[in-house]
Amino acid sequence: MRCGKVRRLLSVYLDEELSAELRTEVEAHLGSCEGCRGQLARLRRVASLLGRGAAPAVPDGFASRVVKRAEELTTRREDVPARSASPLRSWRGMSLPMRLAVAAALVVGLALGVAMGRDTWNSRTARASGDPGALYGLGTLETSQNQSLPQMFLTMVSGSNGRGE
Repeated sequence: MRCGKVRRLLSVYLDEELSAELRTEVEAHLGSCEGCRGQLARLRRVASLLGRGAAPAVPDGFASRVVKRAEELTTRREDVPARSASPLRSWRGMSLPMRLAVAAALVVGLALGVAMGRDTWNSRTARASGDPGALYGLGTLETSQNQSLPQMFLTMVSGSNGRGE
């Protein structure tokens, strides 16, 4: 058995919780390894020091003082009014570069929305044509007249007529 494994088992060895087989292996190693015997001796000294010492006595009134202090701290927190989370306060709290980044993101988002929705403004023309692909702006996905991707999509999500109506 190697030193690393023996040293991990020394505490369990001292508590006499090892199996008979492991105990025999640890004792055989201790018989031949001075370093591990020294580690065992240190552990025994620590255990004896801890075993001799009694827990210090708690002063009278300690528990009531702790409870009283906890109540004081709790009531102080309740007295503080809660701050409202105003969007304007959040905006003012941001640095100038962060404000510019947010504004740029809004402008880009609006521009993309307008660009993507430009075909839906002509929805009267699409309804008049009777083409569900044109109605929903899916014309760019068509691959062929008989098997268009928009037609398959509308067939899956629509009612029994398969035209998205």
